Order: sequence, then C-alpha cells, then structure tokens
Amino acid sequence: MNTSLLLVVLALLCGLITGSAACAKKDTTPPAAPTNLGYEIANGNMTLVFSWEPGADESPDAEFYLVRTSWEGAISEYWNYIGPSTSFWADAPRTSGTYTFQVKAVDKAYNESEPASLEFQWNAKPLNS
Repeated sequence: MNTSLLLVVLALLCGLITGSAACAKKDTTPPAAPTNLGYEIANGNMTLVFSWEPGADESPDAEFYLVRTSWEGAISEYWNYIGPSTSFWADAPRTSGTYTFQVKAVDKAYNESEPASLEFQWNAKPLNS
C-alpha cells in the first residue's frame, strides 16, 4: 500500500477529512443525579406517584430515567426504564413499613448518574376502609 493512500485512510478514520468520529473521545461523564424527590397518594391510597426534577446539569443531557423500589423490605436489584418522564406511578405497598424509591438519570452516551433516594414511612390501610 502506498504511503499517501495509508495517510488518507487514517485521516478519514480519525475525522480529519470527513468529520468522522472514529477517533473522538467517548463521553464518560455521568449526568447529575435527579433532585427534589417526592410522592403523592392517588386512587384512594392504592397508588403512589413519585416525582423528581432533573439534576443541575441535565436540561439537555438526561435522555431517560431508571427507577427501582424497595417494596416489601428489599430493594430490587433491577432498574426499570421509564423514558424521559419525571414521574412514575407504582402500586402502594400492602404492608406498613419503611420503603425506598430510587431514580437515576442516563445520558445519550449511556452514562448513569448516582441514584437519588427517597426513604418514606408507609402506613397501609385495610382495603375495605
């Protein structure tokens, strides 16, 4: 292979001629964690509606959110995808106790923020009340 052709191929791969991103640095900076977590009770004590605000740097950065809960005592090891919404509806716990809700932001490069947590006391009411 001649040297000129090799230099052109390398230049193309590194974006020096066409703008290719082959040699660009990958974004590894996670977005800020969501803030101001809260919840409201809906549907006659049967549903919790969790809400939050984007972290300080997220206005254009957060692509979607992941959530998880600690129903019945243990936090789930699985995160649920909920898209770009800043709220999440969940069935209320059936038993009284201390529960946790967590949410984290994910950006376009799939970097995840640290989880933001909301711990709360729940007093279950009998279904017939």
